[in-house]
Amino acid sequence: MPYFRSRGIEADLVRLNDYPIHRWKQFRKARHYSVTVLQRRVLQPWDMAILRHAAPNLVFDFDDAVMYRSSKRSSPFSRSRMFKFRKTVEPCDLVFAGNSFLKKETERFVSSQKVHVIPTVVDLEKYTPKEQTDCPDQVTVGWIGSGGTLGYLRGIMPALERLAKQSSSVRLKIVCDEFLESREIPIIKKKWEERTEVEDVKSFDVGVMPLSDDVWSKGKCALKILQCLAVGVPVVCSPVGANREIVRHGSNGFWATSHEEWIKSLLTLIENPSLRRKMGMRGREVVAEGYSVQAVGDRIIDLIRSLV
Repeated sequence: MPYFRSRGIEADLVRLNDYPIHRWKQFRKARHYSVTVLQRRVLQPWDMAILRHAAPNLVFDFDDAVMYRSSKRSSPFSRSRMFKFRKTVEPCDLVFAGNSFLKKETERFVSSQKVHVIPTVVDLEKYTPKEQTDCPDQVTVGWIGSGGTLGYLRGIMPALERLAKQSSSVRLKIVCDEFLESREIPIIKKKWEERTEVEDVKSFDVGVMPLSDDVWSKGKCALKILQCLAVGVPVVCSPVGANREIVRHGSNGFWATSHEEWIKSLLTLIENPSLRRKMGMRGREVVAEGYSVQAVGDRIIDLIRSLV
């Protein structure tokens, strides 16, 4: 939003009210704005009808597979979720999808000309390169996220514990609101705070982003990876969703689909500080070219202005 303002676009943020009457009042105020962007929230058809009637121009912006259930559920498929998603995107003038998988899902219901991939981005003025220091006695493998996604990290803990037996220098840092326990690998527990988030990521030597290979995870837009690469930290990740688009295997990180691949890839980076630096800086270049506020901001502004 500060970037919008710097380009002459006045923008206000409104958090949707949970009570229908108050929410409908919020929707009616959309008539006072040139463009309304509905972010991530899929609406009931009657809600969408009120918002569409009031808004001169309407954009839906999302970066999760909101048409499916999460990976925690036994089945990801939900008729009601898909119905609400369809009724949300169909009336919109434009749809901003966080990755190519989400774009393809949206194109089941609206013209492909209306759907644009707008990736999750980070601000390179905030995420500056870390100071590279070689400390062979301590190498930090880092993960950052919310408690709701901690299950993905839990899935590769056996691999990390086996890794610790092969490399005595490795330790795991978790930046979160919840934590895991292990007797096999030292764990640094750091409570997530917005003011220290960037410095926490800079404390990593290698970042990890494991995911399960399901439709919910394919909608993920790889913020953890972008945070690491932006500061020059290479990553090892599951090649799912945007992970596969951002991490170029062997260039700015590695893909891993089995415990053996996780161990091999992490061990390669742990034992080669110069390779970590090279991959990290290549990663920052990738972020600068296509996943930064500076690279994507003007494209969003051009699309919004095209409506008015």
